[in-house]
Amino acid sequence: MRFSLIYVRAAAFGLLAACGGSIAEIPDANPKTDSPLDAGAAGAEVLFTEDPSTWVLAGQNPDLYALMATDTAVMRNGKAATRLSQVGKQGNPSIPWATAMSRETKPATSYRGKRIRMRAEMKTENVSDGGWLWLRLDGVGKPLTICNMQPHDSADRTLKGTHDFTPMSCVLDVPSSTDALTFGFGLTGSGDAWIGAVTFELVGTDVPIAQ
Repeated sequence: MRFSLIYVRAAAFGLLAACGGSIAEIPDANPKTDSPLDAGAAGAEVLFTEDPSTWVLAGQNPDLYALMATDTAVMRNGKAATRLSQVGKQGNPSIPWATAMSRETKPATSYRGKRIRMRAEMKTENVSDGGWLWLRLDGVGKPLTICNMQPHDSADRTLKGTHDFTPMSCVLDVPSSTDALTFGFGLTGSGDAWIGAVTFELVGTDVPIAQ
């Protein structure tokens, strides 16, 4: 199990960076205890689209997963959630994983030199190994840093099993050389995961950084 999760972390920055997707480092704050997400809160910029053409599958095993940009059977705050599901099995013992990446990358101009928090609520059903958010800060032609919810130093903040919509977050300092923010969510193993609106907001240094 540990070998597979370490592989997820290593592949995220290499393989997925090359194909335009990635996963992200784990936030220090336990996402299961974050305050409820108010997508309309002052200072929080909502960045989310229901247009299916803006979402793409990436990761180690995208062929084993299905992405539904607008799952009208699962609504959150009046909008259809986005769903990621395992639909196939692989023939080797390693744990499969895939990510949903939004093509709607965000320019980093207004965030450079500041600390940001990406927030979203996730719902899971029968997830075996974890649902997670990811955020990658990209320079010109290269990734600079990532934030995800993979196990880190014995702390596992992925969402396993079955949960109603649960607040989760990533927090990063944005380098001055950052060109764009790329984001999405991922699923390791079997099950289904959904997310609602994604927000970005500036936070103070009192909010713990992701890594």
